[in-house]
Amino acid sequence: INAEYGKLARRLAKEQISAATSAMTVVSPSPVDQGDAEEGNSSGKENQWFPLSKVDVVRRKLKGENAVGILISELESSVHSKATYLTSLTRIVAGSSKNNLRARYPKDRSCDVAEQVEILLDLATDPDILGRTYGGWAPWI
Repeated sequence: INAEYGKLARRLAKEQISAATSAMTVVSPSPVDQGDAEEGNSSGKENQWFPLSKVDVVRRKLKGENAVGILISELESSVHSKATYLTSLTRIVAGSSKNNLRARYPKDRSCDVAEQVEILLDLATDPDILGRTYGGWAPWI
């Protein structure tokens, strides 16, 4: 029964990805509306307009891409992209195959629901990540 639910969920997700991301794109104000016309006309992935980059992240998550790969690409396109510690952050997020389940899944492969849950739980409970997280972090806000 669980396999049938998984197949149904994937089919429904695929049908809804396009509609959901289209709706998010329509609802997002344009850069011109925000007075950021210059920023909105930038080209290249590193200059992609922020809301559209977030819609892309949602699309990737809904397609079942590995959360580690998504998180690493987010780091690489963030304010940390030119920092000397980016390599260390990437290594921490990727984890080690000795200690972390997430390191056993290729970052460029799509995952089924159970694998996504394992990876996200591994990220959320890794002492190496938790010990480096900002003390005032409030993800529920």
